[in-house]
Amino acid sequence: MKTLSLVLTGCLALGLSTTATAGSLQKHDTGSYGTVPASPDFGGANVVSDNFRAKYRLEKGLVQFEAGNFDAATKQFKKAHRWAAKHPVTNLMLGASLYKQGNMQEARGFLEASLKSGRYVLVGKLRQTAEGMLKEVKTAG
Repeated sequence: MKTLSLVLTGCLALGLSTTATAGSLQKHDTGSYGTVPASPDFGGANVVSDNFRAKYRLEKGLVQFEAGNFDAATKQFKKAHRWAAKHPVTNLMLGASLYKQGNMQEARGFLEASLKSGRYVLVGKLRQTAEGMLKEVKTAG
């Protein structure tokens, strides 16, 4: 699975700039992003900072995932999920990491969530990847 290119494509769907460095994201990961107003559409959440936090954690998780460190990847993807729980890429990567660990029951919920329509929808190879893993999870469990 060519995860790197797929997830970076998905991160772009978060509406995030790809020019920020990991160092600058890490510096701001636990702090506020200034005076960006809360969005009433997202329950008052600070959408910009939540998206940056989610993208940062997805990228950290991706590095671990690509290295085969699925426990560490799952931890990062769970943190990303806190800030982007409805985003299909977050659900896909968390599901994929759990799948790789053999935790089929928990993976199934995240993989199913990644395929549900919402503001963002998985398409192309991302969708095929999620559908393929979900099919295997269903037959295994």
